[in-house]
Amino acid sequence: MRTVEDGLASECFRKVVVSTDDDKIANLSKSAGAEVHIRSLKNSNDTATLAESCLEIIEDFNSKNERYDNFCLLQVVSPLRNVEDIIKSYEIMKNSNNSTVISVTEWDEPPWWALILNGDGMLKPLFTDYYEVDRTKLPHAVMHNGAIIWQRVEDFLKQKSFMTAGGVYPYMMPRDRSIEVDYKDDLEKAELILNKKGSGN
Repeated sequence: MRTVEDGLASECFRKVVVSTDDDKIANLSKSAGAEVHIRSLKNSNDTATLAESCLEIIEDFNSKNERYDNFCLLQVVSPLRNVEDIIKSYEIMKNSNNSTVISVTEWDEPPWWALILNGDGMLKPLFTDYYEVDRTKLPHAVMHNGAIIWQRVEDFLKQKSFMTAGGVYPYMMPRDRSIEVDYKDDLEKAELILNKKGSGN
């Protein structure tokens, strides 16, 4: 329940909500101090998007006349995001007239050098104009690390997307705290970093 604890500790929120369809997670979330939103069957499968889940929660609150100006998505797959990250990204949102703020980090290698497999099983550059360009001359590209998204509710309801027309501001995070736990080895890396920080090494 690290995500719930960090959200509450940041004091940036009127309410911390966990969206789940799992009874065990729901009970743990309530014990940690969060409100629980039980997902619909439509948003309880692997094809449901984050935007669809957020929209469902917002519409549920609106139906109860609970209205909010902004919301923040904190994914549980980002265990190295901390309270300071939440607070600092919130400050960026406030100082940018409540625009969208997304946490990002640097790529290990330029995405402009990506290769794709065509229908014949052969490799071809994804970005042909940039493939053989020196990295110092490439556009500065960053990637969303899955940790934080702040957005105005009004903008989100209009566009049903986190990439809004009003502009998106970055909150930069270091690569060593941008691990997104999708696979077992991701979890092992995150645990190793947390253990090192805990031991002071």
